[in-house]
Amino acid sequence: MPDDVNLRRATTLTGAAVVACVPVTLAVAAFAGELGAVAGSTDGTGLAMALTYGLAGWWVGSARPRNLLGWLLLLLGGCNGVAAAASTYARLAADRSLPAATVAAVVGSSVWVFGFAPLLTVLLPLAPTGTARGAGRRVLVGLGAAGPVLLAAGLASSADAIHDVVPGATNPVAAGAVSAALAVAGGVLTAAMVVVAVADALRRLLRATSPEREQLAWLLTTLVAAFAGGMVPPPARIVPLALVPLAVAVGVVRHRLLDLQVVVRRTLVYAALTAAIVTVFVGTTVLAGLAAAPRPVPVAAAAALVAVALDPVRGRLQRAVDRLVYGARRDPVQAVAQLGRRVNDQDEHELLPSVVEAVATALRAPGAACLLDGRPTVTVGAYAATADELRHPLSVAGRRLGTLAVTPRGPRERWSTADRELLDVLAPQVAVVARAVALAEEVAQSRDAVVEATRAERERLRGELHDGLGPALAGLALGLDAAEPAVRTKPGTAEDLIRRLRTEARATTEEVRRIIDGLRPDVLDEHGLDGALRQQGRLVEERSSGRLAVEVTTPESLPPLPPDVEAAAHRVAAEALANVVRHARARRCTVDLAATKDELVLRVHDDGVGLPDEPRDGVGLGSMRRRVETLGGTFRVGRGPRNGTLLEAAWPLAVRR
Repeated sequence: MPDDVNLRRATTLTGAAVVACVPVTLAVAAFAGELGAVAGSTDGTGLAMALTYGLAGWWVGSARPRNLLGWLLLLLGGCNGVAAAASTYARLAADRSLPAATVAAVVGSSVWVFGFAPLLTVLLPLAPTGTARGAGRRVLVGLGAAGPVLLAAGLASSADAIHDVVPGATNPVAAGAVSAALAVAGGVLTAAMVVVAVADALRRLLRATSPEREQLAWLLTTLVAAFAGGMVPPPARIVPLALVPLAVAVGVVRHRLLDLQVVVRRTLVYAALTAAIVTVFVGTTVLAGLAAAPRPVPVAAAAALVAVALDPVRGRLQRAVDRLVYGARRDPVQAVAQLGRRVNDQDEHELLPSVVEAVATALRAPGAACLLDGRPTVTVGAYAATADELRHPLSVAGRRLGTLAVTPRGPRERWSTADRELLDVLAPQVAVVARAVALAEEVAQSRDAVVEATRAERERLRGELHDGLGPALAGLALGLDAAEPAVRTKPGTAEDLIRRLRTEARATTEEVRRIIDGLRPDVLDEHGLDGALRQQGRLVEERSSGRLAVEVTTPESLPPLPPDVEAAAHRVAAEALANVVRHARARRCTVDLAATKDELVLRVHDDGVGLPDEPRDGVGLGSMRRRVETLGGTFRVGRGPRNGTLLEAAWPLAVRR
C-alpha cells in the first residue's frame, strides 16, 4: 500500500493535470476564434467545473490522502475538463480538417456524463468518510457507478449524440439499437440510484451525530443549490455547480468552519418555499385560465392567491425544518406530549431512561443524563460530561433531587434561548418521574423490610415459646400432677409443692409479660420508627390534656435498622414519655432521634423537676436499661443541660448489618 507521501504527490500531479485542461482548452478556443462561444456554452461550465473540482480534489487529497472523495473530485473535474477540451478540439478539427476530429467528438459527447451523474450516485453514498461501510453500501456505490457507465457507453455509440458537438458528423462506432438500449438502461439505473442515494443520505442525516451530521448537511445543501442552479443557462449555472466541490472539501477538511445549521435551515426553507410558490402559481394560473377568457385576470388571480397562501406555507415549512434541525424547541407542547406518551407506554423499570431519552430527542442532542443525588446516574445516547453541556436542576416540592444534563449537538454549537426554555419546560416533568420512581423504590424497600421484620419476629417468638415458656408450663403441669395425690396422703408435702408451683407460676407470668413486651409494635410496620415516635408524641399530648408539649425530631431518612433495635428504640421512647407524664411535672419534652451508618441514638429531654440527688433504677428505668444493653448499646440518664431530665440511649448498627 502506498504511503501518504506518495499519495499526496500523486494527488498533486493529478490535480495539476485536471486544472491544465482549462488553459489548454481556452488556448484552442482562442486559436479557433470561438473563445466567446465556449464561455457561454456547456463547455465553459465544464471548464469551470474542471478548475473548481480539480482544486478541491487536490485540497482534500493533500489533507486526507486516503479519503476516496478527493480522488472522486479529481475524476469528476478531469472528466469535465476532458469533455470540454475534446468538444472544443472537435469543432476546430472539423473546420480545418485536422486529425482525430471524430474521436474527439465521440469523447466530448459522452465523457461529460462522468462529470455530473456520479455527484449523486457515487459521491453522496461515500460522503463524508470516503468509504463504503457494509455490503449494502458497497452495492449501492457499485450500482451508482454502473449507471453512468452504461449511459456514457450508449451516448458514445449513438449516431446522433455527436451532432451536439459537431453537426453533421458521422459516428464510426454507432451501434443503433444497442446504443439506445444502453442509454435507456443507463438512464433508468442512474435515475433510480439518484433517488436511493438521496434517501439514504437523508436517513443518515437524521440519525448521524456530530461531525458527520454537519458534513452531510453541507453536502446536501449545496447539491440542492447546484441542481437548482443547473436549470439556468450558462454561464450563470457555474456558481451553484462550483459550490459542490467546496462543500465536499469543507465537509472533509474543515467541517466546523461555518454555522452550518443556519445555512441548512434557510436553504431548506427557501428551496421548499420556492417549489411551493411555483406549484401554487402554475396550478392557480392554469385553473384560472380554464375558467376565464385570455386576459391578465388569471395571472393576477394567481399572484393574489400565492400572496395569501405564502405566509402560512412559510410558517409550516419553518416549523418542519426547525423540527428536523433543532428538535421540538419551537413547540414545547409537542415535546411535553411526547414525554407524556413515553410515561404511558413504558414499563416502570424503563420509565426514567425513556423520559430522559425523550428530552434528548426533543433537543436533537446526541445524549442526556439524569444525575440523581445518592442514586445511580441514568444516561442515554452518547452522553459524555463536558463543560458545554446544558444543565437544569431537578426538584419536587422544594426538594432537590439532582440534575438533568444534555450533551451539546456539536463541538462548537451554542445553546440558544429557545433550547434553554424548552429544557425549563421538560425538566419539571422529568423531576416528577424521577421522584415517582424513587418513591416506588422506597415503597418496595419498605415492603421488603416489613416482610423481613415479620419473619424475624416469628422466629423470635418460636424460640421464646420453645425454649422458655413451653418448658415452664410443662413443669407446672408436672408439679400439679404430683401435688394432687399428696393433698390426701401427705398434706405437708402438698403445701410445699403448691408454694413452689405458685412461685413458678409467677415467674412464668413474668416470662409471658417479657415475651409480650418484646413483640414488635404494629405501628412500626405501618409508619416506621420516625412515624411511630411522632404518633406516640401526639398520644402523650392528648392524654396530658395539653399540659405537656412533645416535640419529635427525626432524620429526613433513616438507614436500614435491625428489627430488634427498631422495636427497642420505640419501647424505650414510649417508657421515657410515660415517666415524664407520671413523675416530671414538665411543660415541654423533646424526643430527638439521630442515626449514622454505625449508630442509632435516642435522646428524651424534659424541663421538669429532674432526678433526685441519689437516683435509683425503678422498674421503668431498669426495663429501659435492659432493652438497650441487651442489644449491645449504652444507656444513660441524668440532669439535662437546662435542668430537667435527659435520657440517652445508643444502639450499634454496623455489626448487625
